[in-house]
Amino acid sequence: MAEQRRTIRGCARAGLQRKPRNSLREAWDVNNIATGSSQCFGTGKQREVLDYVVQFHSVRTQPHRLSLLAIIPANSMAMLCSSLYVDCVKVTICKPHELGFGELSLWRNWQKADPRLASPFLAPEFAIAFANHFEAARVAVLEDEANIVGFFPYEKRPLGVGTTLAYNFSDTQAVICSAGFQFDPIELLQACGVAVLEFDHIVGHQSFQFSQAGRVDLLPAPVIDLTGNFEEWLKDKRQTSSNIKQATRKQRKLHHEIGSINFVYDSPEPADFAQLMAWKSAQYVRTGRSDRFANPRFRGFVEELFATRTGDFQLRLARLQAGDRTAALCLSLRAPDRLAHWFPAYDTSLASYSPGSICLINLAEAAAKDGLSRLDLGKGSEAYKQWFKNFDDQVAEGWIQRRSPAALLRQVQQGPKRAVLQLVLGNPRLRTAARSALKGVGQIRQAAAKAKSSDRFRQKAQRP
Repeated sequence: MAEQRRTIRGCARAGLQRKPRNSLREAWDVNNIATGSSQCFGTGKQREVLDYVVQFHSVRTQPHRLSLLAIIPANSMAMLCSSLYVDCVKVTICKPHELGFGELSLWRNWQKADPRLASPFLAPEFAIAFANHFEAARVAVLEDEANIVGFFPYEKRPLGVGTTLAYNFSDTQAVICSAGFQFDPIELLQACGVAVLEFDHIVGHQSFQFSQAGRVDLLPAPVIDLTGNFEEWLKDKRQTSSNIKQATRKQRKLHHEIGSINFVYDSPEPADFAQLMAWKSAQYVRTGRSDRFANPRFRGFVEELFATRTGDFQLRLARLQAGDRTAALCLSLRAPDRLAHWFPAYDTSLASYSPGSICLINLAEAAAKDGLSRLDLGKGSEAYKQWFKNFDDQVAEGWIQRRSPAALLRQVQQGPKRAVLQLVLGNPRLRTAARSALKGVGQIRQAAAKAKSSDRFRQKAQRP
C-alpha cells in the first residue's frame, strides 16, 4: 500500500505552550472554540488541573519550576497530558486509489459525522478521480498506536513544495478526521516530505492549527441555505435584492421572446458537457484568465467525474433551455446533504436576460426538492454570490512552511507576487482596475486568434 512511510516524532500538540502568564485558562478555552474541540476546562477535575497549571505558571523561580510533578496529583496529571496532547501518530503516504475498503469507509464516516467536512470536494471519490490524472496526488494516512486517526489529501510537487489536493480547482480542503483531533502542521509537513504547503480553501475550523506555522487569511464562502421552504427564500430575496427580482422578471421575458423555459437538473448529454467546456474556455479567454479546460489532465479529470454517476458523490450538469436554445449550463458536485456550485456558463448572446442568474434560481429550487440542505457557492467576491447567499462559511488561504532552503527559495519566488495580490484584492478600486486590465488582455487574445484564423483561411484559399 505505502509508497513511503514516515513517522511524526513526538506528539501532535494542541498549542498551549508559550501562553502569557495567568491567561492559560482563557487561552485554552479560546483555542478549543477556534478548533472545534470539546475539551474545555469548565468544572471538576479539569478545572482543578488547570488551576495547578496556572499556579505553577505564575511562579518564576527555578526550584518551583522543577516541582510541577510534585504539586499535581498523578490522576490529574494524566488527565492534563491527555488534554494537552493527542496520541503519538505515524504517517503513511500512499496514492488515493491505494486506500482499502475499511479506510474509505472510515473517511466517509468522518464526513457524515461532521457537517464541516461534508463537502463533495472532500469526498474520497474526488481524490481518487483527481489522482487518476495528476501524478502528484497523495494521501497522508495518520495513525496512532492502534487506529487510523485522519487522512490528509495533498499534492507533492517539485523542489519541496506541496499543495492541498486540487489546489486552484477544489473549493474545500481539509484534514479528514474526527472532531477535536489536533495535529502539528510542521510535523505533518515533514512526514509528507515537503518544506512548504500552499492552500487556498482550508476549512475554517482547521485554520487555527495551520496558522501556527505560516500565514493564514480567512475569507468568506457564500452559501444558499435550503433548509427552509424554497418559496419563502425566493420571496425574501425578491424583497431584499433587486437583482433577484429582476432575474425572475427576465425569466418571464426570456419565455415570451425566445421560447418556453425548460430546466434540466441533471443532464447526461455529452453535447451539453462539451458546450459548457466551450463556453467556459471562451470566458477564460475573454477575461484574460488561464483556461483550465485547455489543460488535458484537468479536462480528463472532469470528464471522468461526468462519466461516474452512481452513489452519494456525483457530478451534476444543469441545463436551462429557452425554446430550442440552451441558455445556460452549470456543473455542480453533489454530496448527500449539499450541492457545490462549480462551473457556471451561459450563452453570451442572451446576456441581457441574465441566464446565469435564472439558471441558479432554478438550480436552488431543484436542489431543495432533491432534499439537499444547502448550495455552496464557493469563495469569491462575485456580485451574484452576494445577491443569492444567506450566510458565509469561512475558508482559509495561505501557506505553512518549515525552515529549509526549499522554503526560503519558495518565499523568494512567491513573496512579491503574494504581496501584490493581497494589495489588489484588499482594495476595491485596484480590484476593478485589475479586472479591466484582464479584460483588455482577453480582447488582445481574441483579436490575435481572429487574425490567425483569417491568415489560415487566406493561405488555404491561395493554394492551387
